[in-house]
Amino acid sequence: MKTILVGSLKGGVGKTTISAGLALALSRRGFNVGAIDLDYHAPNLHILLNCNQKPTRGKGSSVIPPVANGIKVISWAMIWPPESAVTVEDSQVDAEDMRHVINILRASVVSRSNGNAVLLERGLDSAVKYLNSLIDHPGGAIEHVSLLLRPGEIDWGEIDYLVVDSPPEMTGVVRVIAEHGVYGAVIVCHPSSVSLADVARTIDLFRKRQVPVFGVVSNQGSVNGERRFDLEDKDVMQFSVARGVPFILSIPHTQDLNPYFDTLVESVLTLSPVTLPKQEVDMSGVEAMLKKAKKLADILEAFKS
Repeated sequence: MKTILVGSLKGGVGKTTISAGLALALSRRGFNVGAIDLDYHAPNLHILLNCNQKPTRGKGSSVIPPVANGIKVISWAMIWPPESAVTVEDSQVDAEDMRHVINILRASVVSRSNGNAVLLERGLDSAVKYLNSLIDHPGGAIEHVSLLLRPGEIDWGEIDYLVVDSPPEMTGVVRVIAEHGVYGAVIVCHPSSVSLADVARTIDLFRKRQVPVFGVVSNQGSVNGERRFDLEDKDVMQFSVARGVPFILSIPHTQDLNPYFDTLVESVLTLSPVTLPKQEVDMSGVEAMLKKAKKLADILEAFKS
C-alpha cells in the first residue's frame, strides 16, 4: 500500500476536491484505492465520494470501511454527529462531543432479528470505556490520528493506494503520518500571494519531516485568460521550482475536472517523489548559550544557600 498525502497549511485551496479526484482517477486506472479524511474540523471527503454508509466491525477491534464508487472510505464525519462543531484540539477532547458519539454507538448496536430487538453487546462496553477515556485524553486530535493510522485499526484489505486528505492544522498530523510512511505528497494551492506564503511553509514542513513530495498543484486558476487571483499559474510554477519542488499541473476553475485528475494520476504514477535535504544547523552558538545559562544557574543556587 502506497500512501499519498494531499496537504497544505492553507485552508480552502481544494485539498478535499483534489483528494477525491485523485482517488477516483486511480480507481479508474484499475487500482484498489482507499481514502481517509483526517480533517477533524471539516470532514467532507465522504460527500465528494458519495459515501453515505457507516463502517462496520471486522475481526477483533478492526474497522471495515464502507465502499463508494469502488473506493474504501473512512472519514471523521462517520464518527461525529453530522452537524456538530467538533471541538477536538491537540490538548483535549470536548466531553459533549464524546458523549454524542457514545450515544450514537449505543443506538447503532440495536438491530432487528426475527422481529425482535437484539442488543449486540460485543465490544460495546469496551468501546464506551475507550471513548470515555478520551474525554480528558491529553493526546487529543493527534492521538486520534495515530489510532486511525495504527496498523490493524482499519481493515483496508488489499489496496494499492491510500489517499489521505489532511487538515490545514497539519503540522502534528504530518508528524504522525510520516512515522507510518508516506510514498509521496501533493501540495495544493491557489495562484495567490497569500497561498504561496503557505506553500513555502508547507514545503519547509515536508522538508523537516522528510516527507517525499510529488509536487505542487495550482488549483482554481485562470479560465480563458481571466485571472481569479492576484497571481498566475506560471508564478506558482516558478515559486515551487525555485524551492526544488516540481510543479505538477494547473487546474482551472471549471466544472469538468476529470481530465486534470487523470493528468495528476499520470504524474503520480510516473514521477519519483522528491525528498528535500535537511539543513545543517550550527549548534555551537546554542551550546555556548547553554553553558552560560548553566553557570548563571549555579551562581543563583549558591546565592540561595
